[in-house]
Amino acid sequence: MAIPSGIYAIQNNLLYTALSNLDAATFQVTYQIKLLTTAVFAVILLGKQLTRVKWLSLIVLLIGVVLVQLCTEVNTGPNQASAASTHHQRYWIGMIALLTSAVSSGFAGCYFEGMMKQSHTSLWMRNMQLGAFAIPFSLMALLATDFGVILNGNPLNGFNTVTWCVVLNQALGGLLVSIVVKYADSVLKGFATSISIVLSSAISAVLFEFTPSGQFLVGTMLVIGSVVLYSM
Repeated sequence: MAIPSGIYAIQNNLLYTALSNLDAATFQVTYQIKLLTTAVFAVILLGKQLTRVKWLSLIVLLIGVVLVQLCTEVNTGPNQASAASTHHQRYWIGMIALLTSAVSSGFAGCYFEGMMKQSHTSLWMRNMQLGAFAIPFSLMALLATDFGVILNGNPLNGFNTVTWCVVLNQALGGLLVSIVVKYADSVLKGFATSISIVLSSAISAVLFEFTPSGQFLVGTMLVIGSVVLYSM
């Protein structure tokens, strides 16, 4: 489990690097390449057979998610975009970090799926092993980036109720991902994640000031259509 744990830890840090050097729209759109890299590694590592229809559904899914997220970014307003542009950004460093993260996401997901399905070890034990190996990798990254902050104060400085709720949500999400990977597969996990993006945007339309556009509706229909297409 050290291999997927290490890759996930590196991937998370690469995402922070990418976010620091790319605008939000570029980040969201480019990172959807992980949908295709997951499918490629599913074929290479797991021997999964994908028909032309399934490959087509993945491309349709990719386009649909891109349309939805571009629409969401436009509705965040110019203030956030201008705030992001005030920071010094190095485009190619961000892009390389993001593409590496997308590739590593596909590899780690399929590698983890293979270990889950080819072993008789329980789901909960595998999750404990994954978490145990992830701690030293994440600790090294923490010391490399925030060693001064740790020396000068509490490493949990700034944590509040909302922060802990996010941590709990991420932990529960990780458990759900493991269940999906074990009893379905990594490609279907990508579909589930894409549907969640659409649902999140739809909920934003109800709770916040997000107004769905024609582009959003087209993207939503493409995501739903891709699910139907993949199941054929």
